Amino acid sequence: MDRILVLGPCGAGKSHLGDKLGRKLKLPVYHLDSIFWNPGWVESDGDEFLKAINEIVARGKWIIDGNYTNYWGNRLDRCDAIILLDYSRRVCFYRTVMRILRGYNKVRSDMAEGCPERFDWEFLKYSWNFRKDKMYNLYEVLEKYKGEKKIYVFRKPSDLEVFIRTKSGK
Repeated sequence: MDRILVLGPCGAGKSHLGDKLGRKLKLPVYHLDSIFWNPGWVESDGDEFLKAINEIVARGKWIIDGNYTNYWGNRLDRCDAIILLDYSRRVCFYRTVMRILRGYNKVRSDMAEGCPERFDWEFLKYSWNFRKDKMYNLYEVLEKYKGEKKIYVFRKPSDLEVFIRTKSGK
């Protein structure tokens, strides 16, 4: 696996997985949150964001974490593996809330500079409703690329840990 997409709900651990696999497989990791957001939580221009994604994808090897389904660019065509973290709403929401509480007012390593962790009702609502509102989009992608890409779906963190230890290629 040289070009990996990591997808899933807020709080599933996409960035953490990307970093872990990046170290293990010696691949550069790109967190889409750190590219999309500008200081002060200002969204990037869509065309600029898509251009940045396509520049990363043009490189030979990478791990990209983040959904941003309105901005696929050529990520799906160029990847050779897709990992979907499909954990329960309860697990993801709990992790999201704990991330906010533990990192409040600090900038995470996978986030853009000038975007400290904050309490945001809209984001919490988005996180809570992700499975209902967005997960089907991710499964449509998996269905479209089934047989063409390596596809891994994890429904429990423990299953992911086994994969990382035994099957991630190295």
